[in-house]
Amino acid sequence: MATSHLDIGKQLVQYYYSIYDQPAPVPAPGQPTPPHPRGAGLAGLYKPDALLDYEGTRCVGAAQIRAKLDEAPTVQRDTPNLSFDAQPTPSGLLVTVLGRLALEGQTNPITFSEVFHFVQAGPSWAISNQIFKCVFC
Repeated sequence: MATSHLDIGKQLVQYYYSIYDQPAPVPAPGQPTPPHPRGAGLAGLYKPDALLDYEGTRCVGAAQIRAKLDEAPTVQRDTPNLSFDAQPTPSGLLVTVLGRLALEGQTNPITFSEVFHFVQAGPSWAISNQIFKCVFC
């Protein structure tokens, strides 16, 4: 039985979040907080010319995206309750995610929306475009 676009999209996004949502490193006593390694872990998932719009800030290329992801806050996603939609595109797969997250140290969740455009990169997938936005209504 063929795997659906929705199943593929969910797997790709869940893999992305499993790296993104790792806890930040704890600094040694008296040492500055080291940068979060999520950018390094995720950088290989992006095409070299990928675009990320993160809360209105545009990042172009894997290096800018990595820097933005390293400075982004640590979050806790309500992963079991994420809502996914996916559609095939001529060059890959468009995936939308709607869910809730809490910033580290906060208890009030925030609704977020995220869109990924994954494209085939040989036998695997790469992120070509991504938009992340918190929803305050």
